[in-house]
Amino acid sequence: MSDDEAKAVADGKISFEEYDAAVTRFRECMAANGTPIENFRFDEPTRQYEWTVWESYFDNPGAQACERELQMTDMLWQNQVETELEAEQAPLREERRVKIIECMRTKGADVESDLPYGELMVRASQEFPECVDEQFPT
Repeated sequence: MSDDEAKAVADGKISFEEYDAAVTRFRECMAANGTPIENFRFDEPTRQYEWTVWESYFDNPGAQACERELQMTDMLWQNQVETELEAEQAPLREERRVKIIECMRTKGADVESDLPYGELMVRASQEFPECVDEQFPT
């Protein structure tokens, strides 16, 4: 682990600036090792960078070392973003859950008020897909 990555992960949290700097170092390292990154972009919904690499990456120990240098920062960033997105989506998910239960009940279903979201979505999709469709219009 490089000094830069060790400093970034030391507190167990990654700022966007630390993530961005780590990805920049990764891209520079990959280019220096003859494995340039293609299709590089930032995906706003997932808040993560995405890219593709040449097949030559798999035969290039230097390029693989570049990825190992990004690995811990990237892992912490992904976990952190996943937690943030989950928290942001929780109120909407709960609102949808309540509305789907109400819809199912109006159609005669006996549905527990505390049925977990995942179980509810499976049951509603199978028994009352129109209740799900109302909450996820296309």
